[in-house]
Amino acid sequence: MRSFLLRIVGVCALAAVALLSLIKISVDQKKLQKNVVVVDESSSSSLTAASNNRRQLHPFVAETVVLKCQNVFSNSNSGDYEKWVNDIEKMMECTGKKNQVFMGMSSHEYAWRFDEFIETSVPSGFPEAQLAMVSFDLQTHDYFTRHNVPSLLLSSSGKPTTMVFVKESKSKAPLLFLQKGWTLYFSEMDIFWRSPPQLNFPAKEFIVSEHNYHPEMNIGFYAVRPTANTISLFQRLLAYIEEDLVTPILNKDDALCRHDQKLMDFAVRGVTAKDIWLFSDFAVEKCCVNQNRSQCLNPFIEKLMPPQPILWEYLPYVVLPHYPLTGTISDEQLRNPQMAGIHMFGLISLEERAQWLKDNWLKGAGQIYS
Repeated sequence: MRSFLLRIVGVCALAAVALLSLIKISVDQKKLQKNVVVVDESSSSSLTAASNNRRQLHPFVAETVVLKCQNVFSNSNSGDYEKWVNDIEKMMECTGKKNQVFMGMSSHEYAWRFDEFIETSVPSGFPEAQLAMVSFDLQTHDYFTRHNVPSLLLSSSGKPTTMVFVKESKSKAPLLFLQKGWTLYFSEMDIFWRSPPQLNFPAKEFIVSEHNYHPEMNIGFYAVRPTANTISLFQRLLAYIEEDLVTPILNKDDALCRHDQKLMDFAVRGVTAKDIWLFSDFAVEKCCVNQNRSQCLNPFIEKLMPPQPILWEYLPYVVLPHYPLTGTISDEQLRNPQMAGIHMFGLISLEERAQWLKDNWLKGAGQIYS
């Protein structure tokens, strides 16, 4: 009788343990369901629902992203390029993403889109690339490192200013990536992606977005392959920018004369392009103070002129158009499947951009092919 009772107690104990395990699994699953969209690949409707869910403009809530490969640690030392590149390599090893980097740069001004940026825009446009950020303040740097995105902090309470950091990082970071044999996709924070753009690689070395009002390059987005030509391009740009900080080559008091887009435009297109802004009479008057044209521009040409033609082309404007300065984009244009992204141009207010994106772009992006 005693042994019978002991057997009953034992069975009850095992049943209690099993019940507790089931309860724990159920609780864990509910926790995961808060952060993970479960997609049934056999169902097109579930795919559409998941896509729409991902493409909502999220508020600035750090916990919305499920971390993976948690081996990136915050480094508050400004300008630590070496650690940043090492962090990117670690993440590539963990995620299996090979030799492609998507580089963004931002200050906390764009915090309203940080979640959407890493959850929707980057995965939609460049799913095979490792995301890496250049952060111009500690809040931005902390956000991305918390979300396991390698971040380079470039911040200072004095000089140099953020604009100096922007110009430096736009040359130095690409150079480091190209020297590692990585393809780089650079995209400014006012560009939103919903699908991968078709890039003419490997036929071209350098692909850059374009304006619809002037042939000057729009370096809001560019893609560059690692070649001797492209490595030389960023070496020239970096050397020019570093020298210009110490001894200004053109008018130091006029920002346009030292603008990174105008420098890169010449460094890629060269003197054969007849519409380089810095060679215009207007620019010479502004930038060549107390010097004639040849005295002013010859040193500039010697420092930035490509030694041999770079194989480059524009990303067609229809693929990455600007949000218009007046009016808005038509529904027909918005639903054009060729349109992979949109450049929300810096002259548009943040509030207007955010509202238009909520009402149009992010809602429509998930339904573009449905």
